[in-house]
Amino acid sequence: MELEEVMYKRRSSREFLTKEIADEDIDTLMHYAMSGPSACNKRPWEFYIIKNAGIRGELRKVTKYTDHVSPLIIIVAGNTKRALALQLNDFWIQDCSAAIENILLGATSLGIGFLLVWVKTTSKTSKKGSNYFRYRKTHCTTRFNSFRLYGSRTRAKKSI
Repeated sequence: MELEEVMYKRRSSREFLTKEIADEDIDTLMHYAMSGPSACNKRPWEFYIIKNAGIRGELRKVTKYTDHVSPLIIIVAGNTKRALALQLNDFWIQDCSAAIENILLGATSLGIGFLLVWVKTTSKTSKKGSNYFRYRKTHCTTRFNSFRLYGSRTRAKKSI
């Protein structure tokens, strides 16, 4: 698929098929993500690949916006310990956003439907999320600390 076609074809999916995404495709998506630009090459992102049904089920409960059933969740979190210092600290948001866009475009080219959900840090969401990822103290606690991508191997039944 040509880049222009991928850019116009990308959609947010809300319903997913249960077919698992191949490990090779997940690896490809991670390579796409890490090839994105990063301020001063700090690469403050961390990627969590969630395939375990039990953990995915618990993560569905974090907020009403994360209640999606899919065979894969990718969490992109910004590690503020690896971000730029002082007033430039917020560049981790752009760095993570670039990585996410590369994942979304790459997924589209592979025929994988995805949904991006931004989870804003609150004491409630931080506590629920940190049960699984221990990132509460190393990630930004005042803005968005993670972006969740829900994916299915084939294009979703519904698109927005």
